[in-house]
Amino acid sequence: RLNVSIDTIRRICDDILKLKSLKIDEKSVEIVKKQGFILLALDGQDPGGDAPSIWCFVDLCSNRILATRKFDSLDHEKLRDVIEEILKVYGVKIIGWVSDKQNMIMKCHDMFYSKIPHQYCQYHFLRNTWNHLVTVDSNVYLPLKKAVNSLYIHAASKSSKVNFENVGKVSVPQAFENTDADL
Repeated sequence: RLNVSIDTIRRICDDILKLKSLKIDEKSVEIVKKQGFILLALDGQDPGGDAPSIWCFVDLCSNRILATRKFDSLDHEKLRDVIEEILKVYGVKIIGWVSDKQNMIMKCHDMFYSKIPHQYCQYHFLRNTWNHLVTVDSNVYLPLKKAVNSLYIHAASKSSKVNFENVGKVSVPQAFENTDADL
């Protein structure tokens, strides 16, 4: 049995993040420079508590990670500094932004990059639209929920097995469980 303190784990994670975030692989630089532009997606994960947030910056056209950064605190000006570092490394322009449009990202965009189009991330847009339907528009949400719940994949017997190509003999609800999870 090996005892490892949480501080040791944090230090190791910090070292790995620092190495990864400061070293951009040459293939990404080559691909993005050849492409000639960046369609920037950016998002941060806040683990809560005193732990720092980890941000990822991605070019959506090449699907390459441009940079990752760890922040104990972040504001719109620090965010701009990171974006400027990215622009300096790749030597190309940003043609658009995609984000969850949280306040700090919006402030950075509007103050420093207002001429660049900014799109709401489709995942966040759809999630927020669904939340809106749930809380505000029960005239749409309730019939939609009823229609989804009455689908055959919910009504079919769990004990009755059907032969599905490339899957084998399973129940209808089991065959469609991934689809059902998305509903």
